[in-house]
Amino acid sequence: MARKSRKDLHKENIQPQSEILYYTAIYARLSIEDNGIQGDSIENQIEMIEKYISKCQDLKVIHTFVDNGETGTNFERPAFSDMMEEVKKGAINCIVVKDLSRFGRNYLETGNYLEKIFPYLGIRFISVNDHFDSLHDRKSDTLLVPLKSILHDTYAKDISRKVSSAIDIKKKSGKFMGKIPPYGYVRDEQDRYKLCVHTERAEIIRMIFKWRTEGMGSVSIAHRLNDMTVPTQLQIRFAEGHHDGKEHALWRGSTVVDILKNPCYIGCMVERKGSNLLCKGRENKVIPESEWNLIENTHEPIIDKETFEKVQRLVSESRGKRKQQVADKSYRQRTENILSGMVQCGICGSGVHRDSGYFRKDGSLVHYSFYCSNKYIKTKGCSSRTVDETELHNYIFQACKKQLELLADMKELIDDMVENQKNSRYISSLKQEIRILEDKQQKLRRKRNDLYADFKDGLLTEREYTFTRDKYMADSEQLSIQLQAVNAELQENSQMSDVTTKWISDFICFKDTKKLTKEMCSVMVKKVVLNENSVSIHFAFTDEYEKALAFLDGYEKKCGGAT
Repeated sequence: MARKSRKDLHKENIQPQSEILYYTAIYARLSIEDNGIQGDSIENQIEMIEKYISKCQDLKVIHTFVDNGETGTNFERPAFSDMMEEVKKGAINCIVVKDLSRFGRNYLETGNYLEKIFPYLGIRFISVNDHFDSLHDRKSDTLLVPLKSILHDTYAKDISRKVSSAIDIKKKSGKFMGKIPPYGYVRDEQDRYKLCVHTERAEIIRMIFKWRTEGMGSVSIAHRLNDMTVPTQLQIRFAEGHHDGKEHALWRGSTVVDILKNPCYIGCMVERKGSNLLCKGRENKVIPESEWNLIENTHEPIIDKETFEKVQRLVSESRGKRKQQVADKSYRQRTENILSGMVQCGICGSGVHRDSGYFRKDGSLVHYSFYCSNKYIKTKGCSSRTVDETELHNYIFQACKKQLELLADMKELIDDMVENQKNSRYISSLKQEIRILEDKQQKLRRKRNDLYADFKDGLLTEREYTFTRDKYMADSEQLSIQLQAVNAELQENSQMSDVTTKWISDFICFKDTKKLTKEMCSVMVKKVVLNENSVSIHFAFTDEYEKALAFLDGYEKKCGGAT
């Protein structure tokens, strides 16, 4: 049979590619800079995208991600982050947006995703209105996309400046532009930028100012409010169904101070507390209190000016006294709290704090103590006990030392078992099987070479050659699969010691430590829970410990009879 030309062979190999199914995410976004733009509602975006996808047989919608009220100038958005997590898991390999402005308005970030991140992850990106599909990657598209991104970036910054200017104008006219009205006020039903007095909560504000003029400190006022079960701002927000509310939020001294210092309660609106743009890239600036602009008589006052000014003097004097006290106590030999953020109350679940310490007159430390943040609230106070720091440190240290001894014994046991395994008949049989499979592969390669030589010499027809070659290739592929599986089994067993015990080395380095240290706590301890009469320590290696035990159990079952 005459040999076919290269041209004929090329034509023969041209076959329609099997259709690839893309698991698709719809992404829609709307933010404050887009408000009022016709046709850009979330519903319209999704509808347009779904209509487009309905015409694409290779796209299957897995999930729809929506960022409503999130700016396009950065990519730290909840739904976008969730989408990227699904991308990393391999659940999504295609993203469709209405247009590039919905994806992002920051040129550098957008370009980074389109040109680097998505291609690296193998993600197909489609922008419907821009007629862009990364699968086709036409030059005209790739040039157009960055250009449009620049325009979106510029547009966002321009909109940001305009929105910020509009807000500033409203502030200067005395309108309330904050998200949440101050405690004691609500928004006017007819004008959302105007504050109205809430009768019941205004009485609470008057009591707070009255107590302060009578000499009560901010912390004492907070305790009294908690004892009276007066609802906090966060509790009110929770009851109203707002996502930022908290059901069990308590009054704090800092909250009381903020109320006492707020000029809003004498009917003034404050302008220029801070300066920022909505657009990313401009730092938020905190403006000193002396430079604030007070717009008077913008709403009904709750506190008279005389009382307010008296309270400001008291707050200022109190602040000066505290600064002096701190200066007077600067000689005290304070130590670092190595358990900072790790200790939790087992009764109410709140955080546990370390107190300011008890010192002798010469400045030497007597002791620190740990207490629940809710302990000293009368009616709602936690019943947990106060724990001495030295006592707690000793308990944690002894528990860590015991764990380190157990981990060292476990590592030695695992190492011994794996070393025995390396010399077992089971491992030997795996190595022998690999040698046999490799010999078979080598023989097949020689046969394929001889087969081609016979075909070139005219000893075989093309049909005979093709049939035999395909059989050899199928056999070779099967051998490769078997060889890969056996090699994986051997590697798994050969490296089992390192995999199973590597994590232990991160901990047993502390076995010679003489006392509890910050480094030991940060590596070994996940959290410490103070219960009524006991202390529970949650170690950071619990999962790995369970896996190691499972390995020891599985080792005996799998390899015990093959040694």
